[in-house]
Amino acid sequence: MRHLVLLILSLLLIAPLPASEPVEVEIPAAAWDRRDLPLLVSVPPSLAEAEHLQLTRNGETVPVQWLHREHRLAACIWLKEVPVGESFRGTLRERPEPSTNLPSDGHTSSNSPLQQTTVNVVVTENRETGSIEVTVRGKPVLSYAIELRQPPPKIDAVYAHSGHIHPLRSPAGHILTSEFPADHAHQHGLFGAWVNTSFEGRKVDFWNEGGRTGKVSHHRVIGTTSGDVFGDFTVELRHRDLSSPNGPRDVLTERLTVRVWNTTGPRLVDLMSVQSCATESPLQIREYHYGGRAMRGLENWLGKTGVDVTTSEGKNRVAANHSRPAWVALSGPVDTESNATKSATNEESSPTRAEFRAGLAMMGHPTNIRYPEPVRIHPDKPYFVFTPCVLGPFEISPKTPFVSRYRCVTFDGTADPKLLDRYSQSYAEFSSDKLPNNSHNNGSTDQAVR
Repeated sequence: MRHLVLLILSLLLIAPLPASEPVEVEIPAAAWDRRDLPLLVSVPPSLAEAEHLQLTRNGETVPVQWLHREHRLAACIWLKEVPVGESFRGTLRERPEPSTNLPSDGHTSSNSPLQQTTVNVVVTENRETGSIEVTVRGKPVLSYAIELRQPPPKIDAVYAHSGHIHPLRSPAGHILTSEFPADHAHQHGLFGAWVNTSFEGRKVDFWNEGGRTGKVSHHRVIGTTSGDVFGDFTVELRHRDLSSPNGPRDVLTERLTVRVWNTTGPRLVDLMSVQSCATESPLQIREYHYGGRAMRGLENWLGKTGVDVTTSEGKNRVAANHSRPAWVALSGPVDTESNATKSATNEESSPTRAEFRAGLAMMGHPTNIRYPEPVRIHPDKPYFVFTPCVLGPFEISPKTPFVSRYRCVTFDGTADPKLLDRYSQSYAEFSSDKLPNNSHNNGSTDQAVR
């Protein structure tokens, strides 16, 4: 009898728990089309313990991935059109655990890009290349430099750099960024640095590395996530004062999270940065015409012609300099023969006429200080930077970290203003009143200045 009781108890312990009952959920109405965009899903308490979720509406089902389990927030991407002004209703339920085993051709079917049992966005720490690499449905999206990348032989080794994103690719695989460009060797793909600062009475320039007073570098990998709706990684960077009389000294510790969404059209890459003081001394950011979160385009985009620059206000690169747009877009010609990811079996990556040009756009988030932030756009070099210090000085102190969020959109062809407006509006939906302070696996949203 005793053995029978023990057997029954053991069977109960190893038996799978019954799946939670499906629950009807509603996503509030919006003033824009939410097709192929991240949607926030508030998960009811009855499904809070589910590891994997899916949402069904009108016979269509998409995966749902946890954003913040503690706050019962998840996200999905819906492919069908949802009428503007109407709420989104669907059935939320548990689903099978996804697999990282991709088909032999390295990508999923273009007819079903949001697979129910496959991890669509894979984030990998590649020790051979010294990079974190992100793919969407088997296609490369970006590479983040963990190890110090060396400049070409004719460029001073002082410009060796880590802690930036390059290459960043369009959906068809075209490279859109450059690092160590001959005209500005201190610009590296997608990067962030301050220029005119004061630390303990010393002027420190973290941007212009040739001055040898400051440096921004990767420090450590905090974590990575692969998933069927998004993948992300969180890293720590150090902003160092190289002019300290007692040797290099850490000024800021930056926690950066990069999230890539499994969209079927333009790629969406979200960034969140929290810059905190590494000591009890604050960092003074002085008024200056550039410095902040920047993007450097291809070297063959140099010059005043052949490259398209536009903003949410419809301004060109000259009129837009130091304006305060919701988004900025830069696009130009790309080499379809050598610059794109090729696959004989993948229609999605085959060059088309529209793909002879490609580009990217960036947009700030309403929670950023001085939003919409001024943007520095160079008159003939392919770079721009969101730079709040144009409006005056501010301070990053031990009690007030500097928090910023940006969305990067990569596309093939030329910029579509209506589409970018829609992306900007939807990005604002991921706002501070809906996301906890540690959204993006990160820290406080307190700001140094408004």
